[in-house]
Amino acid sequence: MTSHAQSTEHALSSVIHSRSGGKHGLNVAGHQTDALPQNLKHDIFIIPSTNTFAFGSMGIIDIKEKGILLHDIMLQFNVSQISGLTGSVSGYPNFNPAIFWIQRYEIYVNGNCIDTKYPTEQFIQQQFYSGTDEQRLYVNNGMGNYSSNTQRCTLASSTSNYYVPLRTLFDETHLAVLTQRDEIQLRVYMDNLSNQVNVGSFTGTASATMNFCNAICKITRLDSQSAQQHAMQISRNPHHAFFHDLRYGTFTALSGVSQSTFVLTPVVGKVSVLFFVARASTVNSGLFNFYNGVKDFAILNSSSTNIVGGQQIPSAYALQVLNKYWCQSSYTNETGLGLTNNNAYVYCWSFSHEPVKAMSQGKMYGSYPFQGNEQLLINWNAALTANYQVDVYAFTESIVQVDATSVKKISL
Repeated sequence: MTSHAQSTEHALSSVIHSRSGGKHGLNVAGHQTDALPQNLKHDIFIIPSTNTFAFGSMGIIDIKEKGILLHDIMLQFNVSQISGLTGSVSGYPNFNPAIFWIQRYEIYVNGNCIDTKYPTEQFIQQQFYSGTDEQRLYVNNGMGNYSSNTQRCTLASSTSNYYVPLRTLFDETHLAVLTQRDEIQLRVYMDNLSNQVNVGSFTGTASATMNFCNAICKITRLDSQSAQQHAMQISRNPHHAFFHDLRYGTFTALSGVSQSTFVLTPVVGKVSVLFFVARASTVNSGLFNFYNGVKDFAILNSSSTNIVGGQQIPSAYALQVLNKYWCQSSYTNETGLGLTNNNAYVYCWSFSHEPVKAMSQGKMYGSYPFQGNEQLLINWNAALTANYQVDVYAFTESIVQVDATSVKKISL
């Protein structure tokens, strides 16, 4: 059973409080029993966007269905072929993986912004926490595989569907949507088409049309008794659920330096997991090809004391040893240190002793309190010959609180 499936089962058990000693009146082994009623309906629910999605504009999706538990959300984009270009070279033109078409998206519940998510962070979470490499392959092929120009070119040669799973608080909390108080809105800010098409040696101006966008939601429909019981409990006492809220900062490593130090001002809260990547370009294929120039790194507190084991973390050790414990897949073996180099130079430090469970199930397995004055120190393999962008993504322990009239986020 995957971590996500386990998380869903645990969430259902915590919401549905019906208990029975032996379902069906049979005396069966404990591992074949559960406490869930049999009249729940587990469903895939498709919601069309509220307005028309297009490259370079904002799209809105409203989730107003009631009496459900929302487990996860996937976006389905239907996009025409790339046209307007002339040339002939294998693997081109192609789109970036569809997660990068999104500049950012915001999650609103009852009119309150609960979280803001970014494409690189979402891409990293998909590679780290989608399950086994076989499960990760489904995700990557659905949105356009980062490792294959040919596969993405095939998708872009005709009108195609692109599927983008979103990693959100719903994966961790399985939030109940019971009344108007719980209605959810996604505001999706789309990037410009020119940043998302790789043309190779083709000439001309690329054109493509986004025909529609749907949200595909995995849900459990509650029976009326369970929904009413849950609503009554919330009316008496607020309900709380743990999740990991994103803190994001972007910095510039200047040309000519061999060491960079960044003060992590945006990172405040109890950090469970922190990622960073460096990039020479933030458009086209540069969005998912990360720079391999890191020699080692460290995270320092306000007094410049190393808080990641007391010494600097070498690149190969981070990518090939630490990520073995902190990642479900082999993604960060896809570097120049491995058999296939897809520039998967994603660096991670976990203050949680179980980051996969923490990020997949909302478990609180340890953290470090950041005050906004910690520092990320990077030693480069050589003096930089150009400016590089360094993006830092930190996930902090937080709570979503649901009471009789409101839904809000609380930082721990």
